Amino acid sequence: MARIREWMDLSELGDTASLTAAGWLLVGQVTVVNSPFHDVQGNGGTYSLRVNPGSFITVTRARPPVLASPISTFRIRAHLLVDGYDNQGYVFTWWKGGNFLGGIKFESASHHIQLYSGGTLLAESTNQIFPNQWYTVEVGITIGNSGTYEVRVNGSSVGWIPSASGDTQPGSDTNVDTLTCLYYDIFNQPPGINIYFDDLAVDDGNWCGEGFITALHPNGAGNTTELTPSSGANWQNVDEIPPSDADYNETTVPNKKDTYTHTALPSNTTSVKAALIAARVVKVGSTINNGYIVLRSGVTDFESAAQLLSLSPAIVTKLWETDPNDGVWTPTSLNASQIGIRFDT
Repeated sequence: MARIREWMDLSELGDTASLTAAGWLLVGQVTVVNSPFHDVQGNGGTYSLRVNPGSFITVTRARPPVLASPISTFRIRAHLLVDGYDNQGYVFTWWKGGNFLGGIKFESASHHIQLYSGGTLLAESTNQIFPNQWYTVEVGITIGNSGTYEVRVNGSSVGWIPSASGDTQPGSDTNVDTLTCLYYDIFNQPPGINIYFDDLAVDDGNWCGEGFITALHPNGAGNTTELTPSSGANWQNVDEIPPSDADYNETTVPNKKDTYTHTALPSNTTSVKAALIAARVVKVGSTINNGYIVLRSGVTDFESAAQLLSLSPAIVTKLWETDPNDGVWTPTSLNASQIGIRFDT
């Protein structure tokens, strides 16, 4: 069971260019806005995604948009705020090879949550979702003719029996390869609502639970400083949110890397679910072809698999659900870690 890397919320990088560079497909008006979900203690990062009428977001690795690997069980979690209602717009949907397998809506008259299998209403909550309020919404699905389904709001199961069984397999497809946020049945006549998504996460088995996704950025030089800065200190060229290409670090010599210290988690953080390291990279020249994301924990540098560089700026990522040094993330160990990248042939 694991977090699905493609669906970790990258809006905290501050712009839609970062999302598209990381392989997200944005259709219509999708905006990164400084209107995030915050809990009573102020946790919640800096940005959220506002998805406007007639728009949706998904992840594309090929055509049609697909996950890296199809999955039969998934759990979606997001903080959501809706400023209106309609009966055409799905808040979340799931697909296989272009076939619509299901989704949830916020029904306009009752304000209930409706769960669909294909085009058939499978279940409806008694809970209501009101406009201009943030909610934690989680959807759990196992695809099957006798599949399971559950929707949770603010941590509690809504209006039907938890882990209820039903036909979540409307056709022959037994898994899904595509997820979307805000999808309309009728694109040329979309109702005029917006939905804000924050702290979006997907797991292929476990409930994500309450949590926040926040961005930590470089704030000092780490143990290794081998890349050539365009100006100033290395870490100051890669600390911007949103990312900027005005300054950078580079190398034309194989096997060179940088690591950086980074800002700390909020002081009242109690646990760490995962660490996703993201770097904006571009290939120049013919010598260097691959980048390796580096996480230094304890006294060891751990690396991702090779990430093939492209001639256009792209976001490369590596997800560590546990501390590779000892198997357990804590706020202390994450704060003490270093992040970076190595370039090689």
